[in-house]
Amino acid sequence: MRRFHTCVCSTLHLPVEERRFIEDLIADSRAGRSVVVRTDLSIVALHDGYMIHVGVVVDHIDRLAKVPATLWMLLGRACDEGATWLEFDREELPRADLPVYSDDPPPDATDPAIAIRCGMCGSADVMRDAWARWDAGTQAWTLGSIFDAAFCNACEADATLVQTSLAASAPEAAA
Repeated sequence: MRRFHTCVCSTLHLPVEERRFIEDLIADSRAGRSVVVRTDLSIVALHDGYMIHVGVVVDHIDRLAKVPATLWMLLGRACDEGATWLEFDREELPRADLPVYSDDPPPDATDPAIAIRCGMCGSADVMRDAWARWDAGTQAWTLGSIFDAAFCNACEADATLVQTSLAASAPEAAA
């Protein structure tokens, strides 16, 4: 029987591009708990994220060009803490001592405005679970992440949200 030390952190500690890099590597492994070995990384796909073996940092003093910079920094930090694996968990709250990157890409100015509605009743009175962090510098709450869970106030139930064009979703004028 083996014991190993794992550091766990939020996937929000990786920039979106770096998360996509890893997601692309493990895309074929989501059905099971396969180990993917590419670009000198050993990755285990998990239900809510993935684990990456920190041995690549031990084996290579300088960052490998194929491994994104933030991922390399986090692997090095986990290695310094004595970990064998670094787990990225989508449900883990971000640590205050690590950078946090938004889940949402910046809006594209050419994209049309949208409305989010309940997939069952069409109501726009919907909400999603999220977390926020107090920012002492701006003296305001800063949105950290929006979770998948959604709720429709009109249905008074969990909801599947749909995205529609804002022009198509405009309420009709009263007669």
